[in-house]
Amino acid sequence: MKKKIVILVSFLSLIFVLNGCSAVMAAKGTPPTDITKLSVGDDPGIVAAKIGHAPVKTYSKSGYDYEVYEVFKGEKPSAGRAIAHGAMDFFTLGIWEAAGTPIEMSSKDKTYVLIKYKNGKLMTIQKINAIPSV
Repeated sequence: MKKKIVILVSFLSLIFVLNGCSAVMAAKGTPPTDITKLSVGDDPGIVAAKIGHAPVKTYSKSGYDYEVYEVFKGEKPSAGRAIAHGAMDFFTLGIWEAAGTPIEMSSKDKTYVLIKYKNGKLMTIQKINAIPSV
């Protein structure tokens, strides 16, 4: 009897530990990336700090340095999606996370910004739809 209780408690604990990323991501939503915080003259480290993550691509061309950043439109928190992800986690014993987390990550509405630097200082910011193939 004691062994069954230990197994049941372990099983329930495992479910709560595995219930994670996709449900939390849906419940929290995604804040929009605020590029209005960027200023001409900012250096690349300041730009990365203001945007909140590293660039997805960097390159140099014609004496200028460029960085491409993903920016997100933002997404409101969704209790419905969070409950659905939590239920799928529960009924699949956590296996749903293998599909649910990538689904949540790919559902974000994203675009890109191209930052142009001269001598390590921000010159221009341009919204673009795809990563340049330079």
